[in-house]
Amino acid sequence: MALAIGLCGSAGCGAASADVLAVWIDGQFDENGNREVQIYDRGEHRSITLAPVIPGSGTELLQLAVDNQARGLIASGTRETVYVDLRQGRRGRLSNELDTTRELSPDFGRFRNGDALVRELVTVTTSAARRLAFLALNSRHGLVPTVLDSPGEPDATAQWALLSAAAAPVAFWVEERGTPIAAAGRVQAVVYPGVDDSGTLPDVMVPTVVATGLLQGRGVEDNNSPGRISDGICPHRVCVSPSGHVLTTMAEAPCVLWRWDWTEAVTPDTPLAAWQVPLPEGCPAENDPSLVATLGDDLVVMDDDDRIFLFDLARGTTMSVPKVREGLARIALAGRGTVLLWLTFSGQLVRVDASGPRLVTTERSYCSIADATAVSPSGNWVAMSCNGQPPFEGAPEGLVLRLSALGLEQYTGISMRPVAIDDEGNALLHSFDSGDSDAAPRGLFVLSGDGVLARVDDLEPGPAQIAVPSEAQGRIEGRYFHAVGIPPGTPSDLSWLDPSVPQP
Repeated sequence: MALAIGLCGSAGCGAASADVLAVWIDGQFDENGNREVQIYDRGEHRSITLAPVIPGSGTELLQLAVDNQARGLIASGTRETVYVDLRQGRRGRLSNELDTTRELSPDFGRFRNGDALVRELVTVTTSAARRLAFLALNSRHGLVPTVLDSPGEPDATAQWALLSAAAAPVAFWVEERGTPIAAAGRVQAVVYPGVDDSGTLPDVMVPTVVATGLLQGRGVEDNNSPGRISDGICPHRVCVSPSGHVLTTMAEAPCVLWRWDWTEAVTPDTPLAAWQVPLPEGCPAENDPSLVATLGDDLVVMDDDDRIFLFDLARGTTMSVPKVREGLARIALAGRGTVLLWLTFSGQLVRVDASGPRLVTTERSYCSIADATAVSPSGNWVAMSCNGQPPFEGAPEGLVLRLSALGLEQYTGISMRPVAIDDEGNALLHSFDSGDSDAAPRGLFVLSGDGVLARVDDLEPGPAQIAVPSEAQGRIEGRYFHAVGIPPGTPSDLSWLDPSVPQP
């Protein structure tokens, strides 16, 4: 379905809005050297002044982000990382004051559940144990920084990986080694302060070790299998279940997994071994499928060159869906880790959840290479843009796609990219000058569920480029916005907002 975008004026169309939290920073300074951090929240627009607190210091940001529960703003600079709770007014910070013998790494990281921040405390001793400054965001004890230490020093051939659950305050230290890298050694489960929806986790005031053990696995060289899904969801093919109860890796034999369930531990100090689990009948051992994700304690997603599989270990069932062969693809998690989306750049969409894998859209769009995508919190809606890269002559350059169970919608018009999309299909987008893929945003718009485009901000002054954090500690350069769709039940009151935040 191809439609032209209906455009409202700068005043917008009624109360056009998206249930999205987005942040950006002005590209201009005021006479005092301050800059404004702009906040879009469900159609409300507020700002915070970012003010230097050290004479002569600037307001250049290394990173700017919101947490993926859409509750707070994160501003990170050379000296510290600051968290501002936009819903309750609380504040917290991470710095090397927790260990003045070490320096802060340049980047911070976010846990997959959106409820904790970490920043590495680095030392010149390369073989030393890892130490991270840690801040739990949802603790009833407040935003109290502390440290999170790896179980000890790895040997010369190993490294420590830190993984986290998507729906519980649980994290894991996993010892890894080899080529390709895989789990091969010690593992430690840590519960930290946060909200436990399951009611099965201990109530802790600081990160607390709840189990230790041994875990092995098999890595996969992604470059050798270009048609398969990468390890973006399960780094080095080590998967954390959304509940945080189970770690899963690949065994040496095809269609066999290693599983480590820390809830089986007798005491935190008693080593707990992993055990092998053969996959149900229907696993194509001849194709040696690769581990992609775990959407539940017993729900395992794998793929081969042609299909995506869901194995239900509790029921002993196998379900699969063919991959749609229409070019490049991306993957994303939604639904707090219980939904996986496989999206081709031309607009086909596969959804995998507890009910099984299924094709959501199979229609092909004009697009051959997507330049931006956004997924709603539930995974029911996807927005995607394709600018200046049509697959054949005569196709439109400015193209916005919206995908859902309703099908594929294609909107042509001015060049735009999605910033975020909510669970009603309302997408927040920014425009830019056509013909210049690196051009700065020109305006902020909402594409409503019924296909009407309304300008909601003129972006004057224009935003500056920022770096946003990747899920692990690292950064993605050259962005202008960081945004998430707001999950249902998130408070909306910003009336308390303090208009000034010290420069981190």
